[in-house]
Amino acid sequence: MKAIILAAGMGSRLGEHTKDKPKCLVPLNGKPLLEYQLEALRTIVDEIVIVRGYMGESIKYPNVRYVDNPEYATTNMVGSLMAARSEFEGDCILGYSDIVYEPRILESMHDTKCSIGVTVDTDFRDYWEARVGDIQNDSESLQLGNDGKIIQLGDSKPLSTQMDARYVGLLKFNDEGTSAFKAVHDKHAQEQSGKNERWYNSKSFKQAYMTDMIQAIIDEKVDVDAIKVQRGWVEMDTEEDFRLYHEWIRNGMMRKFCDLFGN
Repeated sequence: MKAIILAAGMGSRLGEHTKDKPKCLVPLNGKPLLEYQLEALRTIVDEIVIVRGYMGESIKYPNVRYVDNPEYATTNMVGSLMAARSEFEGDCILGYSDIVYEPRILESMHDTKCSIGVTVDTDFRDYWEARVGDIQNDSESLQLGNDGKIIQLGDSKPLSTQMDARYVGLLKFNDEGTSAFKAVHDKHAQEQSGKNERWYNSKSFKQAYMTDMIQAIIDEKVDVDAIKVQRGWVEMDTEEDFRLYHEWIRNGMMRKFCDLFGN
């Protein structure tokens, strides 16, 4: 199995912390975010590919292959993944570079048989309220069907009834899944060629969010399974996250949400 980590973004919301380094190298409890991921992934995957962009030359780890996204400033997660299109095949775990997670999250992914699986946290509300103050702040929809499939995700400012779980930023594919992803991507790329208009919730197709791409796949009647977990992860996106997480590590509260830091 292969892992692809999307690490091209600028991380501007982290302010001073990303002035001299990419987002994935911002430290949490003294260790770069990316190192937590590499340690966890190497227990279950044979190959790791990192897609670099902003200050990409500073991302240097052994036994990793690198792909660069030269358009990192004008694309989003989907654009970065397509920069590594030739690597995106077969059994594959796809991850954002600004999260850390307990190994059990990967174990749940590894044990789930599916063509396309999206890791979702069904017990996220306490974490989100502690992090942003209100469950409705910086939230997006994610609705699950009775069969465990995802039926809708990615809309901003959702109703509480549209928030069955929280999107984590970890996905799993087999060969059938990567092929379906590419096919739907290419269909929309052709339809949106030469256009600079809103696409789903993204500013344009060129700047497509991964959640919008997954929704487009669902709209094509391709099954997308929810890989359900409960807590065990955090996302580092803002200066406030940086401050808050280090406070939680010091006072022991972090263990309530992600038990990685020894307190």
